[in-house]
Amino acid sequence: MNVLIIYFSQSGNTRKIAHSIAAGAREVASKVDICSIRKVTNDMLEDYDLIGLGSPIWKADPPNIRRFYQNVPPQKGKHIFAFATHGTMPSFYFPVVLPNLKKAGFTVIGSARWYGNVVMPGMPEPYYTAGHPDEQDCAEAKEFGREMVLRSQRIAAGETDLIPPMPKNDVD
Repeated sequence: MNVLIIYFSQSGNTRKIAHSIAAGAREVASKVDICSIRKVTNDMLEDYDLIGLGSPIWKADPPNIRRFYQNVPPQKGKHIFAFATHGTMPSFYFPVVLPNLKKAGFTVIGSARWYGNVVMPGMPEPYYTAGHPDEQDCAEAKEFGREMVLRSQRIAAGETDLIPPMPKNDVD
């Protein structure tokens, strides 16, 4: 199985988690590449069986993540998982991103999020997420990467009951 981990990272939090996810995926996949979203082309996606897409949470989806799923050619069921880093209010992200990935033709097989160190105007410093993602977060991300590859393999083998339901959008 060939895996591509795509990430957007503003401060380094999401990049750190992306590399941890890739480390876990490498334990069970034949090929794992990691790439900043700036360098991803639509043609690149054809070479991979499983895509991971991650970013920080900016209320919902950052503009470059939105451009990705709006401009990607139809994916015909290619497996994808999403991940994010955040300081607060993560509940808006996955109900927006996951259905849009599905609309682009991906089969969404999972999602996860981790705290990231943030600076927020008007909030005390250090903010309560200072120091994240930490060693435990990275260990969890590594296990998540491994789990996503194994889940994708099982779904491809016919265990479609492993595909999680889309999140409810409670913000409408």
